[in-house]
Amino acid sequence: MILMLSGEGKTDMGQMVPTERGMRFEPGPMAWLVDRMIGHDASAAEQAEWVRTGKIDPERIDMPSFNAFRDELNDILDFVAAG
Repeated sequence: MILMLSGEGKTDMGQMVPTERGMRFEPGPMAWLVDRMIGHDASAAEQAEWVRTGKIDPERIDMPSFNAFRDELNDILDFVAAG
């Protein structure tokens, strides 16, 4: 099965919303759907494991926040490799 998301925001995985105590994540319909498909709420650690083990191909993830993270990580690795 291939699951496609149109981007980030309240119509997809969810969004951060302000509360009296700060910010909290409010899951969107796609987050709900994914949780129901796998049978539980997947933690960040579990989702990271999916990437590490190849269950999810990080090269196929196209989300602004993940792309920014990947670009910054690649810049740091390039800097370290250059010595």
